[in-house]
Amino acid sequence: MKKFMSTLFALALLGAVVGHAQVPGEDTYPLAVNWDMDGEGADTDQVVIAANGALTDSKTFTLTANPDICRWVDITITDANASIVAGVLTVAGTDCWGDPLTATFTFSGGGDGTYSLTQTASSKASGPYFATVTSVTTGVLTGEDGGDVVIVGYFQNSPFGYPAYGTRVDIPYAPYRYVSLDGKVAETTKVVATGTTALAAATAGTNPFARVAVGDLIGINPPNATMPLQWRKVVARADADNVTLDFAISTVAAGQGFWYKKFFLSTDPQDGWLRVGGNDALQFTFDVRSGTNTGGQISDVRCTNWFTSTPAPSSALFTTTVASSATATVGYSIDRRLTQYEMCRIGVKFGTGDDTDAGPANTENIYI
Repeated sequence: MKKFMSTLFALALLGAVVGHAQVPGEDTYPLAVNWDMDGEGADTDQVVIAANGALTDSKTFTLTANPDICRWVDITITDANASIVAGVLTVAGTDCWGDPLTATFTFSGGGDGTYSLTQTASSKASGPYFATVTSVTTGVLTGEDGGDVVIVGYFQNSPFGYPAYGTRVDIPYAPYRYVSLDGKVAETTKVVATGTTALAAATAGTNPFARVAVGDLIGINPPNATMPLQWRKVVARADADNVTLDFAISTVAAGQGFWYKKFFLSTDPQDGWLRVGGNDALQFTFDVRSGTNTGGQISDVRCTNWFTSTPAPSSALFTTTVASSATATVGYSIDRRLTQYEMCRIGVKFGTGDDTDAGPANTENIYI
């Protein structure tokens, strides 16, 4: 009998993210823990506003802000006289995985409109999905008349995001990147905690958290070696020697090494796939503890066989909407003995957007 795998955050792990007594042959994986999900509605000038968008030769535009999360970025051009007939506008930054991304727009016929960018062939992104924008520039333009303007932002409401904890895997012969849920990284530099949420280097200046960020998971071996790792989420990082966890933990007095899992979030629709082959059954659990938004919080489960040149996801196998300010725990099961799916993913988004992006701290807490 092959093992049972729960690919999403099972209810037994809610609260403190600790190892729990599992049924023999069953594995549980968190995709998001106490997650403050973002995703505002459309914001057409999030990156470059009209006041900074005058189109001139060889210009470096002043940037207003990065996208709130990784987003498909578009441009809107005001060219009232339809006079710009040549030139290139370039947007550079990083994609959802932090890899370099450059996308361009080539002026050809003039005229007002909203236009899509074309990413460079070297990028692993499937389109101009930018997590950060570092520059927006023009080369030499032909036909600009002094009144032409560009704004840069996004024209879609909250997109589906695909969260996961683990380690990154790149497929060398294709642009696909995915997260290994079993993946974790060992850190041998010792850390110490004494029943508190403060976890610190056992020896100052040894930088055990150099590769750990807020939102990642840290696993500590418990005193009883027969017990599973005790996992905690990093909620603050003072420096490479000191982090704060979401729940208290203890180490041996002299300190000990630890494991960590990175948090990944992509909104690129070719991303987010998780290997599920070799399991008899899958259980997805979507738990909403709180939220303030417009349109509710939507989850969407899709699966596919191993894809070749392009992803070929099924239609939504399961979708649910939890209304704004509501709480709910919903789940979906798949019997892989009947379907033979090799890859699955869950997308989560707001129906319209996150009300609190431009105001007070967000209130969404989503367990997956």
